[in-house]
Amino acid sequence: MNIEFFNNSNKTVLVRIASKSFTKIEPHNRIFMSCEETKFISVKVCEPSHIEKGKYVLSIETKYCFDNLNENVIFTITREKIRVGADVYFERLFIIPDKDICFIEEFSVPDAEEMKKLFKKKRRKQILLIRPLEYFTGLVLISLVLFFFALKRIGLIYTILCYMCVYIFMVCLSCIVEWFWNAVFKKIFKAKSEKDKFYSYFDNSFIFNYYSNSNREPFIGEVEN
Repeated sequence: MNIEFFNNSNKTVLVRIASKSFTKIEPHNRIFMSCEETKFISVKVCEPSHIEKGKYVLSIETKYCFDNLNENVIFTITREKIRVGADVYFERLFIIPDKDICFIEEFSVPDAEEMKKLFKKKRRKQILLIRPLEYFTGLVLISLVLFFFALKRIGLIYTILCYMCVYIFMVCLSCIVEWFWNAVFKKIFKAKSEKDKFYSYFDNSFIFNYYSNSNREPFIGEVEN
C-alpha cells in the first residue's frame, strides 16, 4: 500500500508509520511511503519543545489511529502554533486525508520531562530574583535606601553582609507566602498552583479535550498557521 504525504507547512516535519522510524519531510515537499498495512500514523514538528521569548512552546506528537486506510491515500500536513495560556503554546501538526477515513487522535509531548526541568529551573530563578520584589516591593526599596546610609557608617563589607541577610530573609519570607497561598487560599478557591497548572498541559486528556472543543479560542487571539 502506498501513502503520499504533502508537507504544506513552513517547517520540517517528521512522519512515522506504525512502529517504523520517523521520516523527515521538508517544507512544501511531498514523499511516498509504502507499507503492507497500518493503523497508526504519528506526526510532529522536527524541533523539540523550547522556551521562546519567555514562553513555553510545547511540541506535540499526534498519533492518528485508523479504522480503515485506503490505497493511494494522500495526506496534506498542516501546522498550528496556538497560545493556550499566559505563557504556554501548543505546536502540532494535522494530517488531512483526501478521502473519507475514520480515525481517532492521541497526543503526547515527547520531551515533557525536559520541559518540566526547565520550568523548575525558571521557577527557582523567579523565587530568588523576582518574588521578593513582587511581594515586598516597598521593603526592597527601603533596604536600597538604607544600603547607602549604612555604607557611610559601617563600611562596604559589613553593609553588603547585612544586605545579603536582609535579601535572604525576604527570599525565605516569599517562599512562606507562596506556600501559604498554595496550601490555603488555592484550596479554598479550588484554583491550581502555578506548577500544577503547567503540568496539566502535558496531560493527554487535557490536550485531547482542548482540540475536541470546536469553539476553542486562542489565548488573547495568538495563533500561527
